[in-house]
Amino acid sequence: MSFHKTQSSAVKIAILFLAIVMMASSFAACRGGEEIEVVESDFSVYLGNTLDPITVQSVIDRFEAETGLTVEPVYTDVAAEPNSNLKRSIKSGDPVAAFLAAEGEELDGLIEESFLATIEDDARDVHSLVDGNRIAQSWRADGLISDSEVLRDLFGLPDAVELISDIQASSYEEFADFVIKLDEYISIGTPNVVNFAGKPYGFAEAKTAETAKLTGVFALSGADKTILGSRLMNVVLSEIDQETWIQAKSLPDEEAIEKIGPGMDVYLNTLDLLTSHLAGLFASGIRGDSWTSSKNYSVGEVEKIFMKGKAVFTFDSMGNSESFSKIDPAKADTLVLLPVKLPLGDLAIPDGKANSEIALTPKTSFAINAEVPEEIQAAALKFVEMLDETLLVDATSLEKSAESYWISGNYFPYNSESEEIRKYLKDSFKKNNELATFFATGDWTPEARDLIRLQLITAWKNS
Repeated sequence: MSFHKTQSSAVKIAILFLAIVMMASSFAACRGGEEIEVVESDFSVYLGNTLDPITVQSVIDRFEAETGLTVEPVYTDVAAEPNSNLKRSIKSGDPVAAFLAAEGEELDGLIEESFLATIEDDARDVHSLVDGNRIAQSWRADGLISDSEVLRDLFGLPDAVELISDIQASSYEEFADFVIKLDEYISIGTPNVVNFAGKPYGFAEAKTAETAKLTGVFALSGADKTILGSRLMNVVLSEIDQETWIQAKSLPDEEAIEKIGPGMDVYLNTLDLLTSHLAGLFASGIRGDSWTSSKNYSVGEVEKIFMKGKAVFTFDSMGNSESFSKIDPAKADTLVLLPVKLPLGDLAIPDGKANSEIALTPKTSFAINAEVPEEIQAAALKFVEMLDETLLVDATSLEKSAESYWISGNYFPYNSESEEIRKYLKDSFKKNNELATFFATGDWTPEARDLIRLQLITAWKNS
């Protein structure tokens, strides 16, 4: 779902309650195959400052032509906070009938006050429902990002649809073997065979113009320890039993190390795999001082390495899709999200989803005001669904990819559900300066790994 900044707009909020009572005329509207009786009325919709007014107006025109109802869009200033004046617009004497809101404390407060109407899930195939009372419109997501066309060309396939599905379902062992053989294919062209979800895939005998540009497997920033630090650790902690970590805080050091050491090893082994196969702008990359230099491997430089086709994967947030589009709009339209593969072993939560999920949570959502009359709620919901469907058509490939994980249920929270784990990721983990030193170490000896392992566990104990 695309987002564009817009200028502020003076609007009139008009809901003609008296006209509804005195001049109501019924009409049938179809939503998800269900016939709804809606009374003719005017209403307004709060849209904040992130949607393109031209796109919105095109939907308003179609809605008004189809229903005979009029819709007033309510925008906020381009520089305003996401939910600026939202609460006032909902609770005013002429309240908005629907609204687009940023997820967070203010929206949580409105939910607690029962201001959000229930939305039936009869249109789940089209819309991503959240907790039965809102429709997700944009996302926060972390995962491996890859170009579907590069994946296609690596194996000489007509398209990458089945391949992507099999990579999503593949095990850590399959993916690790793929990474090692892919690095060899990139450097010397060895056409090995790899497996995803038990299916064999052979590298193409001849490289294409795109695969010939590759210098490594992963584009990653050693200069920014947040991405490969707290955000990668969030992936690890979301795939194992967090209660074990919380219990370990009250244990003596030796017992705590014994309890959470294996989980920290999952993180370090994953980090080792990713950073042992780095791409650079002109040649393959290696860990060490050059990799931790902001001149060579800042987040911006890493985006260039990836978007210029030098790496097959990057680990990043889909929130950077706008940056990707600025570098190469065509390539940005073929990007997909894939799960980070972890050597979980017996630590995996037994839900059958291990290594098939991404970190995902709604960023903004549409909701219906429960305080307006039911007939207005129904009309507003019809408009929101029309707008959401239109925005989905214009969505970036990463946004569509993220939504597919939500609909399939293959996701875990972008930030841990545990307040204690969140505090660890936000405070102790991000402030661990030894992690930056570890990144700058080219040879990750057992001694260096043991030291950073102990420091990270100690940071957790003391957070």
